[in-house]
Amino acid sequence: MNATTTTHPVNVSIVVVLKEAVKATIAELLKIAPKVMISVLIIALIIVIGMVIVRLVRRVLQSLKVDELAKPVMERYQIPISISSIIVGLIEVGIAVLAIYVIAITVFPAYVSYVNAFMALVSKVVSVIVMIFVVIFSLTIVVERMRMERGLRGFMLLLSLLISLILIIDVTTISPDLKKSIAWGLSLGIGLSIGVFTAWYFFGEALTKKCRE
Repeated sequence: MNATTTTHPVNVSIVVVLKEAVKATIAELLKIAPKVMISVLIIALIIVIGMVIVRLVRRVLQSLKVDELAKPVMERYQIPISISSIIVGLIEVGIAVLAIYVIAITVFPAYVSYVNAFMALVSKVVSVIVMIFVVIFSLTIVVERMRMERGLRGFMLLLSLLISLILIIDVTTISPDLKKSIAWGLSLGIGLSIGVFTAWYFFGEALTKKCRE
């Protein structure tokens, strides 16, 4: 009897707590439901507008024959992506960013600062990737135009890796002082390497002749 009387209030309290938790959950869901519906409608509207814009851009690019004009350059440097795909991809990314900001401002204005921080990080990463691609592509063009030897190709590859490391360091989460020191050291190494290479490339033969004399 004693056990029954002691456990009964405990069971009642657990049931009451569960009921309160369920009520609170339902209230929160009902409170969030309009915002979720608005978000879904905004996303659907932006998707429709984005599809229309992408189709129009594709038709304009096809009428201008952008891919055919850039095809020789793409095949020469073995670039696997077409110009139209790059342009359409950038438009799609812009529409996605617009959708995120519209939803954050209209439905969740308290989280706009977090969205700004996230977008800043994403933009840094994307800019680093683009810069690395530009550096490698530019050095590849220089190597092919100057018809460099194998050793010089290796030097250009090393140079592109050092420049890429400087760009990647900017995105990392290490301390600012350490980041500044590493970037300064790599920049100094790149500057010295370019100076030595330039002196050897343009004045190597003259220096060799003087040394022999």
